[in-house]
Amino acid sequence: MNDLPPSLIQRHRQWQADTIFQMKRHKRTPKRELRLLRSQITERQRELARSVEHGSDALSAYMRSKLGIGDDLPVSVPPLSRIMTLDEFRTPTFPVELALAESLMGKISRSQARHPAFWCICMLEWSKAGVLPVDLRAALLIGQSRKTPEALLEHQTRNFIRRTGGIDVERSKISVLSDCPISRAWWRRTIATEAANASNGEIDADTAHQILHASDKMWEEFALDALRRLTSTSHPRLRAAVICAFPAAQRDNKMTREPKLRAVARELGRLGTSTSLQHIPWPELRDLAASVAATVGP
Repeated sequence: MNDLPPSLIQRHRQWQADTIFQMKRHKRTPKRELRLLRSQITERQRELARSVEHGSDALSAYMRSKLGIGDDLPVSVPPLSRIMTLDEFRTPTFPVELALAESLMGKISRSQARHPAFWCICMLEWSKAGVLPVDLRAALLIGQSRKTPEALLEHQTRNFIRRTGGIDVERSKISVLSDCPISRAWWRRTIATEAANASNGEIDADTAHQILHASDKMWEEFALDALRRLTSTSHPRLRAAVICAFPAAQRDNKMTREPKLRAVARELGRLGTSTSLQHIPWPELRDLAASVAATVGP
């Protein structure tokens, strides 16, 4: 499981920055220069869209040229366990996500999985292998109507970057955990497994995964706090206690409302800033999570 070369990670980030229009980066740019820059970015977006429309080989050639990748890939890409339909790629059900994640477990390192560039390379190889939807435009260049063709193309380009690994130049570390359906599956399964292992046998990995899968919005909020706000909420014992507070996901994999993981994790996370979570007795930690969950409801 070799790590990505730092130069490749930087080239991928630079390609993102060059292919989307970030007004915050150009606030002091004169209007004439800004119009020229906008025109250049739009042409790059059209080039990307054309490569997507021409199929997986054209897209792979385009991205390899942008990332400076030759014939030999810098990382080993594990195979996926199944061919995905368009609907499964857009909105993976729990069984689909579980199958995808399990086929990747033990074959991807955490240091690889945190980089959108790694998942981008994987997505290109999976597309060439025929396991991603054949209609790449419908899968990757998704977008709702906009006022102008240029605005729509910008929207679609951003979605392409999100779906192929994460738009970290805009959303930092959270995008790789949230925006790409296959990287999201790996991260949810990984965290679910860690939580199950820390739960003293009170919850299994499948149930923990179901709870994390119940809502993409909830998942992003839960993961975001651990990255940006309360880093203590990333502790496996805390996550285990929080997930154990919402066992309703065991019932037919259906939940009438999403579990409020974030609220419970924040409450326990504040405790973690002054007390070692490793040394709180498990029953006490679990009961505290349950009492907080009872006040916020599932």
